[in-house]
Amino acid sequence: MGGGASAAGLSAACSKASEDELKQVFSGLDAASLAKLSGALAKPAAEPKKCEIYGVTGSMNAMGPALLAAHLGILDMKPTMPGEATNTPEFLAINPFHQIPAMKDGDFCMAESGAMLRYLALAYNPELYPKDAKMRGFIDWAIDRFSGPMYKDCYKTIYPVLGYTADPEDKEAAGKLCTQNLEEWAKLFLQSKFVGGDKPSIADYKVAPFFFCWEHPALKFVDCPERILQFNKDFKEACKGYDMLLSAGGWALKEMLDKAAASSNLQGGAGFSGTSGETVAAKKTAGKCEIYGVTGSMNCMGPVLLAMAYGVGEVKPTMPGEATNTPEFLAMNPFHQVPTMKDGDFCLAESNAILRYIAACYAPETYPEDAKARGFIDWAIDRFSSAMYPDC
Repeated sequence: MGGGASAAGLSAACSKASEDELKQVFSGLDAASLAKLSGALAKPAAEPKKCEIYGVTGSMNAMGPALLAAHLGILDMKPTMPGEATNTPEFLAINPFHQIPAMKDGDFCMAESGAMLRYLALAYNPELYPKDAKMRGFIDWAIDRFSGPMYKDCYKTIYPVLGYTADPEDKEAAGKLCTQNLEEWAKLFLQSKFVGGDKPSIADYKVAPFFFCWEHPALKFVDCPERILQFNKDFKEACKGYDMLLSAGGWALKEMLDKAAASSNLQGGAGFSGTSGETVAAKKTAGKCEIYGVTGSMNCMGPVLLAMAYGVGEVKPTMPGEATNTPEFLAMNPFHQVPTMKDGDFCLAESNAILRYIAACYAPETYPEDAKARGFIDWAIDRFSSAMYPDC
């Protein structure tokens, strides 16, 4: 301040002074000073910071970050339809890969749904993505399992109903496989009310828009598991921005699915009564990572190379097939896939989730804590693992 006063000093002085003392002080001010003080007090509070999310409400991938930003009270939704709108110079300055969702937070720009969720949590509410490496690993595994192997279920069930893709050759078979995968995912990741605990994490925001769709009568060929139905009920109560799934001028997911089904009745959850057992965070680690996979797999070699570079791991040759269906292996990864990692009692799978875990525990300089630096790294990983992976 011009006179050398500080906000902290003024606050301390006012808190100690009595009401009569304050009246005495202010009564001695001249008219110009009183007018200046009155004007300052009359100024409206600064607008809360907003995060611009570019996408459409009919996109499940866009709705995950949008729901989280809305819940945090920082959402500035910028309706952006893929195509002409994502090829303007202004949009390409935000995301040169001309895809949604994309995000702009001040001067910082990034894209990819999972990367955006991680950034929003780190920057605005770290409780959604706990610092404990094992909990983060579990959350990352849930996200990457869904975004990787299970994403095909979305293409074959939700996307055709919304008119985004053609129907699969065998619609009923696609529905049955989707139900099976949902049951397996829920059995591992929804042992608690939400992924890893009683409050939503970023993994819950990732899957919620998709789970919402699978409950809708328009997708009745998918037998949505009871555990998913209950998750939907719990998430509705926990998420402040949930109404975005219901109404958006005819373009919310519910409105679009209603048109497809000519129905608007949703099923209800029966009540979650499961227990989480031993928490993920309580599992003991050994300081050495056993990575199960084969050296001929690029997805396996990423975590292997990082672990070996820092002297904290080794590869356990494991060929997909018979070796990944033994009781011992399924106890580590019920989805019987490589790579899989074991660090003491803690087990984890999905290449990117394993990389993030090893970095957090044993190589922090490879994955900085700064939200923007980490967001940029996450964007690079997720861009490669999703849109670019077909090139492999």
